[in-house]
Amino acid sequence: NNLIMKKLMLSAVALMIASIGFAQAPTATVVAAKAGAAVGANTGESIQNGDDNAVRVRQAGSEMSVRTVQNNGAGTGFNLAQVWQTGEVAPGPSGFQNAAEVLQSGTANESTTMQEGDRNEAVTRQGQNDPASTYNRASIRQGTGDQAQDNYAAIDQDGADNQASTIQTYDNSEAWTQHRLV
Repeated sequence: NNLIMKKLMLSAVALMIASIGFAQAPTATVVAAKAGAAVGANTGESIQNGDDNAVRVRQAGSEMSVRTVQNNGAGTGFNLAQVWQTGEVAPGPSGFQNAAEVLQSGTANESTTMQEGDRNEAVTRQGQNDPASTYNRASIRQGTGDQAQDNYAAIDQDGADNQASTIQTYDNSEAWTQHRLV
């Protein structure tokens, strides 16, 4: 009887420890797909507060979307965001109508967005009406392979000593870059 009671107590303790571990597991939030997105399209959102954060997103397919927000709170920034949306239009319908948005607050942030295919949209905003936001770097590259047309890229940076680079290959694409001292 004593042996059975010991086993029962050990089992109960193990069950309690396991339930505590499961109760503290992070929970995922479902993010709504962009309007008109294909059924099963990849959609992601990342919100990070504080300094020295990093997020890397890689999506493959069509009509995907990702939104990344990095707020520095009362800190200085030094955040990194990398977004890569892949696919070649020919021979299949991949790399088509993808959207990427990166919002970063603070100083010395870095954002890199790469998109392959047609009719993609990439927007990076750094500083967001903060004149003290400085030394940010943003890069958007759209198009690789033989397909890359009708794409849109925008970089909006506030503050001083920022760098921006936009590279688009092939036809009918539009790019917009703005540096403001606010």
